[in-house]
Amino acid sequence: MKKLLLSTFTAAACLAAAHDSLEAQLIRVEPGYVRAPFVRVYRTPDGGRRVRAPFTDVYSPGYAYPVQQQYERGHAGPYAPPQVPGQVQPSGDLLTAQERARHQLAAAADRLHRDLGRMVGGSQWQEYLRLPDSVFAGLHPNQPTPLELNIDLDQLEQVLARFTQIANDEQYNMISELASFQAVHQNLVEFLDASHPPPPPPSPPAGPQESEEIPLFHPGQGPDQSSRP
Repeated sequence: MKKLLLSTFTAAACLAAAHDSLEAQLIRVEPGYVRAPFVRVYRTPDGGRRVRAPFTDVYSPGYAYPVQQQYERGHAGPYAPPQVPGQVQPSGDLLTAQERARHQLAAAADRLHRDLGRMVGGSQWQEYLRLPDSVFAGLHPNQPTPLELNIDLDQLEQVLARFTQIANDEQYNMISELASFQAVHQNLVEFLDASHPPPPPPSPPAGPQESEEIPLFHPGQGPDQSSRP
């Protein structure tokens, strides 16, 4: 009888201890966080969450996230947004000599504009050395690339003459010694050279003309005597 009572008491004590242990493992969900011993929260690849504890395993799908898929090498790749026409600039290898010279000229002109803006009276120089707007067509942000360039070469020749005049006048050394000024001056020459049509190829040399047959004369025989018998 004593052994039975002892066994019953021991079993009751074990159940009580187990009950306390079970209560200690319960998950308490409070605003802003989860707090419980031996609890792990994992983020699944689809954006959901999985909560694991000794006596529970709860999965919450991530409906707000797109499903992330693994792509095999050599097959479909991640989505790439399409390029907007007019914003794609051709690579340097595909540019013609004229277009490459225009890109360099526009970049140098932008630098010169900034350099002149830091000088006293620079606004007047900016206006005097300003290039036509057609030089910058499609090169600045949010500008569509023109299908065909329409640059007034005669107007550029006048601008080049201004640059050459300033470069040859010592009283304007403060302007002509700017690296950006020299770059624009050089790029103007290169762009105009690339814009003018190439000279026509030289005409082939004239073929050999038929030489007139020269009659043979014997010594002491003149031209008038050649027809005599």
